[in-house]
Amino acid sequence: MQLKSRVREIITKLKKASFERTKRKLPKGTITFPLTHYMERNLDWKKINEIKQKFNLQHVFLIHGVALKTNDRTIIISGPPAIGKSTILRKLARQNKIQAIDDGGLLIGKKTNGSFVLIQSGTYPERALKSKISRTLRGHGLYQGPFVNPKATEKQFSYKTKYGDLVSATSELIGSRLLKDKSKETFNPKAFNLNELILIPHEKDYWPGRVLNQNKLGELNYFQLRKIFSKQGIEVNTLNIFDKNLKQEIENAILKRKHEQRIIAKETVRQTT
Repeated sequence: MQLKSRVREIITKLKKASFERTKRKLPKGTITFPLTHYMERNLDWKKINEIKQKFNLQHVFLIHGVALKTNDRTIIISGPPAIGKSTILRKLARQNKIQAIDDGGLLIGKKTNGSFVLIQSGTYPERALKSKISRTLRGHGLYQGPFVNPKATEKQFSYKTKYGDLVSATSELIGSRLLKDKSKETFNPKAFNLNELILIPHEKDYWPGRVLNQNKLGELNYFQLRKIFSKQGIEVNTLNIFDKNLKQEIENAILKRKHEQRIIAKETVRQTT
């Protein structure tokens, strides 16, 4: 037990040191949160309140996922770690099919008129680098997280937690050292009107979101996220995490391929009748 505690302590220190090193290299104005941003005691409430005032926000939410823009639509994909969200984001951005906005802890604001906006943090290049390193350490997809396995055991989830922490700490350490120093540059956060939320729920991923209100942190599960956003007219779609073609389904949902195929099919029927 002492050895496990010691290892956990070392990993925590490595993550903290890596975060501080990364923070020093990012452009001025970048919105950064500690890796443990889901813990109330570690949140920078002064910065959060400044963001609320700047963008006229009534409520602020933190959601674990990736954010992108395509065809004038801003989309958030939220799901457990190690299921391919970041990999797909980088792939589609590389193919110029989307604009990658953010990866990791996404900052969502609800304005006084009821609409939702995604606040761009400016950390995507750094997150993309660390995500790429993390995927390399996991074996370029050879290692699959237990979330996508319907028969995963508690032991596998326990292993994932330990292995995932080690991979995360290592990728943070390497990434913080490889990251280019842009501390002399300035970043001006932007707000994107949110159009769609794609959820990939799993019963073991208990709290994918948090609500920040009056300097307090509240937990949100997938059902609550769906209810909050769909109530305000945001399109909310849910994918089956156990789908064997999950990554392809995520791409289809982003690019609206199924929708386009249905339109083409209808046009073909009209022409033949």
